[in-house]
Amino acid sequence: MKKRKTSIQKLKEFARQSNRNIDFSVKHCHGNALNPLIYNLRNLYITNNGGESSYFVCFGDSRKINEKSTFSGVFFPISMCRSAKILIRKKNIKDIFNPFLSQSDYKTGNESFDSQVVIEEFDSIGTNNIFKNLEIQELICNSLEFDKRLKIGVNLVNASFVPSLINRSHFGIFTTDSWFVEPEKIETLFSIAEEIRSHIIQLEEPKLELHI
Repeated sequence: MKKRKTSIQKLKEFARQSNRNIDFSVKHCHGNALNPLIYNLRNLYITNNGGESSYFVCFGDSRKINEKSTFSGVFFPISMCRSAKILIRKKNIKDIFNPFLSQSDYKTGNESFDSQVVIEEFDSIGTNNIFKNLEIQELICNSLEFDKRLKIGVNLVNASFVPSLINRSHFGIFTTDSWFVEPEKIETLFSIAEEIRSHIIQLEEPKLELHI
């Protein structure tokens, strides 16, 4: 019987076939006398075509059971206060009938966009023109339709094992469900992330010019 490939093996193959650099780590953690199980701490990142502009990132910690114990998606650094925390997710049926939602989430002013997503703003510093940009809003909606598990976030998970993201704010398109291992899905995520990143850079350019 042919042995099934692990997620890391599949992603190593993807990186090799797409000519990308991959870095991964697997650490085995022992339990205690009452719980003698062996837990796995895994992290992995793939640099997008050597440009070091965006990264496909995966993390898994079997010791924990929460929404941040596993995540997988594409991330890139962003010029935003590190205390900012923003979550954007697709609006569901529970949100529609939630009487408190209109008071608790952030609205961009674009009725079409606001009707499709929920923006949970954990820090008011994070609100800026990025999420009011129509092109970025369209790309966000496209990504949330592409895979229902996806979320858009700023500084929501710890991706500091990626050297270029250490001590930097980061924008992510990710899921906390399971790892992406399908090459076509990873390529699509890279493409969407790079488009969003390009629009963010264009928004930031006028600010940079004012300081010259």
